[in-house]
Amino acid sequence: MLDRNLLSDRAAISIITDKHREAAAAGIVEAFRPDTVLTVHWDGKVMPDSTGRDNVDRLPTLVSTMGETKMLGIPKIPSGTCQAEAQAVYNAI
Repeated sequence: MLDRNLLSDRAAISIITDKHREAAAAGIVEAFRPDTVLTVHWDGKVMPDSTGRDNVDRLPTLVSTMGETKMLGIPKIPSGTCQAEAQAVYNAI
């Protein structure tokens, strides 16, 4: 199917990898059903954008409970202000 669509090997591997990641992520989300209190952690970072041209503010957001930690996401935020960080954490939860 990928050959019929004239995709390069690199593009085909990218598609296959994305599908594998989606399936793995869905399994992790389904398996993580804590019955204890969760603690939310976040810390703003300035990182290179995926294009490699500019730096962007990102906010890694995690939850932890009883020795187990899960990443909720690393969203791009418009600025490093408290309000932007609070909104990003709220959206992740």
